[in-house]
Amino acid sequence: MSSTNAQFLQVLSKTLPPEMSFNLPKESVYAERQTVQFTAQGGPKFAPGNSISVLLPPRDDMMDTHCTFLQFSAKTTDANVAFCNGIFSVIDRVHIYSASGALLEELPYYNLCQRIEADVTVPQYLKDLCLGVAQGYFASGADKFAVLSGLHRYMLPIKSALLANQKHLPMKYTGGIRVEFTLAPGSDACVVKNNAIPGYTVKDVCIVSDLIKLNDQQIAVMDAAFKKQGLKLFGTTYNHHFLNYSVPNSTLNISDRSASQKDILLSFRDNAVLNDNAKDSFLCAKTITLYQFSVAGRLFPQRPIRCDDYASEAFVELTNAFHGHVIGAGLTVDKFNAPAEGTFVVGRDLESSRTVVSGDKSCKSQAVDMQVILTLSVAPNQRVDAFIGIDVVYEFLPTGEINIYNNVLGQVGSFVNKHMPTVLKGVKTVSKFFERSHNPAVSSIAQMYKTLTICNRDLKNGILYLPRPLSVRGVKVNSAYLCNSWHTVNSKANKVYLTQSRGALTFPGTITVPDGNYTVETFTATLKSLLNNAPSSYLWQGTWDVQVDSTTQKMRLVNDTVDFTIGTGTASLNIHMGFVGAYGYSKVQYGSALVNISPINLLHVYSRNLGTSSRTTCTARIHKTTAYFLV
Repeated sequence: MSSTNAQFLQVLSKTLPPEMSFNLPKESVYAERQTVQFTAQGGPKFAPGNSISVLLPPRDDMMDTHCTFLQFSAKTTDANVAFCNGIFSVIDRVHIYSASGALLEELPYYNLCQRIEADVTVPQYLKDLCLGVAQGYFASGADKFAVLSGLHRYMLPIKSALLANQKHLPMKYTGGIRVEFTLAPGSDACVVKNNAIPGYTVKDVCIVSDLIKLNDQQIAVMDAAFKKQGLKLFGTTYNHHFLNYSVPNSTLNISDRSASQKDILLSFRDNAVLNDNAKDSFLCAKTITLYQFSVAGRLFPQRPIRCDDYASEAFVELTNAFHGHVIGAGLTVDKFNAPAEGTFVVGRDLESSRTVVSGDKSCKSQAVDMQVILTLSVAPNQRVDAFIGIDVVYEFLPTGEINIYNNVLGQVGSFVNKHMPTVLKGVKTVSKFFERSHNPAVSSIAQMYKTLTICNRDLKNGILYLPRPLSVRGVKVNSAYLCNSWHTVNSKANKVYLTQSRGALTFPGTITVPDGNYTVETFTATLKSLLNNAPSSYLWQGTWDVQVDSTTQKMRLVNDTVDFTIGTGTASLNIHMGFVGAYGYSKVQYGSALVNISPINLLHVYSRNLGTSSRTTCTARIHKTTAYFLV
């Protein structure tokens, strides 16, 4: 009988060790590398609540996503205001669209997700380096109000399935990508002292990327491959879920139907901290004593995880979720175990392998919710955010179609990109297109003209599919008539929520502003009248005044007698009025952003496909309730 060691050796193939092998590595075909800036549209300055768009146009170059950054300058509005730890705090959410406007990727609560990752994975020594300064971290012993209040230039990697991909991104085959960043409220992105009002400005926004410039031969090879099989990109993104946690010893349901769930992170944030502008809104609380996950009747793990005694069991679970990369400055004993203002986060790995796609698909296949079983001795007053990491595949086809798969097992969405020349989106048009005749009696070079009048019933999900003869020479919009109206104040944004406080009693009320277009003057006059003539059932006291500073264009709401606060709700006008974030009780409330109540008066139409030139633009002035323009 052979020994155990001999049996072991028999199953291994024999080869020379690497240090005895002298084969030369392969050499890549030379391709030129250059750094390019893609500048944001609009500006030059942006305020909290604004959206910033950057277009990555189609071109023959390959984008090196490892060398792609968001670059901008930012400054708080007061020396008593500083950014939270990590300049990503100013980014509330990220949307990535195709050139035709189809949503490719959505990253909500981007700042919170990145803060969790930074607390777990970024050590303090990196924050002390220039890298930390460039990304807005606190250096050891530094005064954050001295460092993170002045104007500085920042550079951030963009964490995204498309823009943080392991592969170079072939810009040409995507048809162009538009990246939209929405800035967070000042109360989320900043901390204050001396009762300052949180706020900031951002300017000089661009995406900086290294592009790999291919030669003609390489482009021809890639074009042939794309024409044959299209382009597939694999990446990792996440879904976000907000959980209502108001009862101790609760079971929280997460309704996520992704086919490949990689991991889950839960943050617990105390509402008292969230509503205090002097405190970092991304601080997490450790108030639970036990937790456990349940997926399709299976418990993860088999027994609840304890969070007492320095939360060592919870820390090991977090280590598994981050695959051992847990060296962050937020994982110190005092921070990770802080009961209200710390960095505690729950993590759970859901993959069965780290080398192949192996995320859990039980929730999708069995149509069930994931459950989080929590034990807490006292009634919680917390906000719980759940982030579920998922695998995703993008398929760009030469027909212009884009398929999005949650993973290789299940398709999520399919739509048509701007490559498709016979698709128009979202507008009623009178269209003329040119069709080569197939009638033998007509000359081969003759043109037959056909005019289509398009109504609502011709649109399918906002997309119009025109007839596709075998030989279409071109499509042109001759004119378009948009019989719609745009009111700044409408059913989606026409309410102001206010609550007065007298002693231990509160008196809430809702003011509804009539639909229409307003100037700053007419809006303030209308709102003032509505406030001072509020229904008697509200039991409000005092006289109201509405003011807009002529220099800063920021609004003030004033009551001469009673403290009040500004709330949120459905169809809130807060953003239009410049009131972003949470507000305490006071007789005067100051807006943190500019008043934006002016009506739309211009419509800009941009197309790369329509018209006789490679680029067609036109601008029309909105008159009353209709717009008319010629291409």
